[in-house]
This record gives sequence, C-alpha cells and structure tokens, in this order.
Amino acid sequence: MKNSQETFTIYMNDDFDGVSSAAVFLYFINKKYPGKYKFKYELLIYKPGYEKWWKNKKLSNPCAVFDFRYHPGADWWFDHHETSFFDNKDKKHFQETKNKKKRWEADAKSACGVVLRHLSQEFDLKFPKHIKEMTKLADLIDSFGYKTAKDSISFKNGAYALSKSFLIYITDSYGGHVAELLSEKPIDEAVKDRQVSLSIKKTESLIMDSINEAKKNSEKIGKVVYLETKNPLTRHNILYFISPSSAYSVVMTKHNNYYHIGVGYNMWSKHENKKNIAEILKKYGGGGHKGVGATEVGSRKEALQIVKNMVKILNK
Repeated sequence: MKNSQETFTIYMNDDFDGVSSAAVFLYFINKKYPGKYKFKYELLIYKPGYEKWWKNKKLSNPCAVFDFRYHPGADWWFDHHETSFFDNKDKKHFQETKNKKKRWEADAKSACGVVLRHLSQEFDLKFPKHIKEMTKLADLIDSFGYKTAKDSISFKNGAYALSKSFLIYITDSYGGHVAELLSEKPIDEAVKDRQVSLSIKKTESLIMDSINEAKKNSEKIGKVVYLETKNPLTRHNILYFISPSSAYSVVMTKHNNYYHIGVGYNMWSKHENKKNIAEILKKYGGGGHKGVGATEVGSRKEALQIVKNMVKILNK
C-alpha cells in the first residue's frame, strides 16, 4: 500500500503562517483521501531573483501552494497578500481558472485563516478544536496583533515561540515536520517534540542577542528607527520594543549573498499609518501588506539607497 501512494508536494512560505496553512490542508486532504498520498515539502523564500525562479519553476503535481505568490501551475493555491500576483496576466489566469481549489483574500489576517474558512465552506468539513485554535493564533501572529511589543518577543506562549523558530530553522524537513505535527495535535503538545523544543531554545537565546544589539546600534531618524545588522532574528518588533515612540522601522539585514530590507509600521505607537508599505516596496521588487513588507537586493550599495529612500518617504 505504501509503495502505491502518490506523491503530493506542499509548497509553503517559510514562516508560521505558511506552515500552519499547510497543517490545515494536511488535516483536510488526509480526511478526504485517507492513505492516498505521501507528502513532500518545499519551503518558499523571498530572496533576490525569486521572481524569475518562481515564474519559471515547474511545479510537481499534484501540489498545493500556501502563503506565496500565485503560480499558474498550482493545483491548489491560497494566499492573502496584496501583492500576490506578479502582473495582470497572472491575476487574469487566477480569475479564469478560479475553482474550489484556489482562494485569495487580500484583507485576511492570515493565509491559514483563508485555508480553514474555504475548506470548511466548500467541502463541508468540520475541523477539530486544535486546528481552529491554531488558526486564531496564526491570524494574531501574521497580522502582528500582539497587545504590546513585549508580547511580540515573548516565548511564554507555545505558538509565539514556535513561530520564531522559523527565523533560523528554514529547511524543508523542519517545515514539513512541524506542519505534520500541527495537523495532528495542539500547539502546546507540538512544541514538546524534541526537534521543535531544541529549535525554540536556540532561537530564544539568539533573540536575546538581537535585543542587545538593537539597543546598542539602532538609530532614530525622525519617525523611523533604523538598524543595519547581520542577525536575521532582528525584526521590527524588537525595534519597537526598544524605541516605542517610533512610527516606522527599517531593518537592513545582510545574508550570505544578498541584503534583506524589511519595513514596518509600529501599530503600538500613537502615529497613524498613512502609507501602504506593500505598494511602496513593489517598486523595488518587494511586497507584503499595508503595514509591513520587505524586499531583497544583491549589493549593499543598492540596499542603502533603498533604505535612504524609504526613510525619506516614511518621514513625509
């Protein structure tokens, strides 16, 4: 029986939302087609050149894509980003081929929520309590709905801790392992898994290092707090934690062969957000949501120019 199983490929964004979306789908597909598939996993990462790579990539079918740009070759596709389509051609393809296997909600708090609602409605499936609870947490985490900046860096909540582990453990095997765990059991049980608990412990230590670095090296420029770093764990919430009066943050992170520029709005500040960060970053090959987004480039010179432009725009 095992040898006759068909391979189903799961493509998912390399964060908690992407993986939890896959977990919801795994529960669904295993209920609908018990024993039919064995699963292969691939984490999708936004990095320089990904546009050309993703457009030209031949997907392994059958497959499903979660929390990532639209691909005409996807059998199943779910996303919630304002910048889900590369161009009008992709959007037209989605509209013309839209069926029960595809769903886009640009105003949704998480892709996980999109998957749960859609599968519940279209396939009349009742999901268990642990899946529903996980989805609520995915909504909170991906929309950055924490009550305070301090809550956002906390490891006391199992979901909060698990979500942070994807900041450094971005391998296909880890993503698939967590997705399968979350499809079967509550988050508080999933985080007790040996591989997951070790990942969380190491991530917590590194985030404390990030907080100390940000306190030492961040710079306040008008309404914007800015940091250049080599630490991939230094995110917007850390800057808001140490600079609560800032309206926006810009973080430039050096990776092995590219620079990541993250831009965000401080929802805990008294400032009103009048900028659409996703649309601004789209001009630089990036995207995201109104309140947060990112782009990647190959050189420090280009990255610094984007940072300079973003700081100027955000201070207007």
